[in-house]
Amino acid sequence: MSEARFGDVLKRARKHMKLTQEKLANLVNIDAATISRIESNLIRPSRKLQDSLVNKLGMDKTNAYHCYPSPLEERFIEYEKTIDEYILSKNFNAVRLNIEEMEKDPELMKYPINIQYVLFAKASLLINRKSKDKERDI
Repeated sequence: MSEARFGDVLKRARKHMKLTQEKLANLVNIDAATISRIESNLIRPSRKLQDSLVNKLGMDKTNAYHCYPSPLEERFIEYEKTIDEYILSKNFNAVRLNIEEMEKDPELMKYPINIQYVLFAKASLLINRKSKDKERDI
């Protein structure tokens, strides 16, 4: 497995093709700031966007799909795994505590995909609360 991160591989390929971040962003219909964040390894693109970037730049697919996540991604992945396990085990107090901890991390919470995940986790708490209320009413 390559030691490189996807952002590093993307940046090398973009520069090799003599494209600016703006031109690459236009090719895949996203904003240049997103390209910058990907190349800085702050975020990892969705699989669909990654496929589009790889295809537009003619990148080596083996290297492009076997990159390590950034430290920020690793932190998010760890939260996601933990919260998912707590949801499955119905330990909703632990879910709530992990969500609160995650929301205190401004670096994590500035990305829409992470906010979307927190909303999903909060929805599971709400569903659990409503089902308990329903059971109590019966």
